[in-house]
Amino acid sequence: MREMGIQAIYPRQNTSRPKDGNPIYPYLLNGLRIDHPNQVWSIDITYIPIRTDWLYLVAIIDWFSRYVLSWGVSDTLEIDFVLDACRRALEYAIPEIMNSDQGSHFTSPKYTRIFLDAGSRISMDHRGAGLRQYLCRAALAKRQIRGCLHQWLRDPSGCSHRT
Repeated sequence: MREMGIQAIYPRQNTSRPKDGNPIYPYLLNGLRIDHPNQVWSIDITYIPIRTDWLYLVAIIDWFSRYVLSWGVSDTLEIDFVLDACRRALEYAIPEIMNSDQGSHFTSPKYTRIFLDAGSRISMDHRGAGLRQYLCRAALAKRQIRGCLHQWLRDPSGCSHRT
């Protein structure tokens, strides 16, 4: 199937659906020249299939330096692991703009309040808005932490991710 480029049809995880009633913020990055650290951060959640279930990985990356500021893993999609990763990242710096998709975690007032209280502006991707650049940076973040994640799954005490 891999050689032919085909795959089974089955329900896939979707972590990018907004929750009804949560505010959607405008996309602030159109035409923006990103030229210094902590100007723009991005956050994303991806899922990792394991034998009979899923793990969820959240990562926060600085767009200028491409540095993974914080990340977390959970076996549920409860928002707490996202909020924890955000708080850990804010211990080191504050972004001018925090960019995300419009998923329910990122439209949640629990999430947006963390960055608004810190003095950041919120930016949310709309379908197609800067998507290629965003996905490229998200892929980079995932590659950067993949090795540490595998180590963490084997031995949580042996990994140096921010906890």
